[in-house]
Amino acid sequence: MWNRCGKRRWYGGITRHGPRYLRRILVQCALAAIKNRNSRLRLYYLKLKSSRGHNIAIIALARKLLIIIHHLLLTGEEYADKAQISRSVTY
Repeated sequence: MWNRCGKRRWYGGITRHGPRYLRRILVQCALAAIKNRNSRLRLYYLKLKSSRGHNIAIIALARKLLIIIHHLLLTGEEYADKAQISRSVTY
């Protein structure tokens, strides 16, 4: 569910409903994801961190990871970070 305010969509954050360990694992995955320098996820984190702070950026990244995982499980696709692919294929 999302609310619409002007042109900005808000889908919500990580709630306290559901298993605690899942939230903790998602935050740990987000912390691991920001260590990869060539990642789009790290760029997303740095953009949010500059305006909202570290803690909010980590939670937002954890939620983004959850959405990516959900999409991959539904479609059966494999995750490929476009930023890493473009930098690894250089001639």
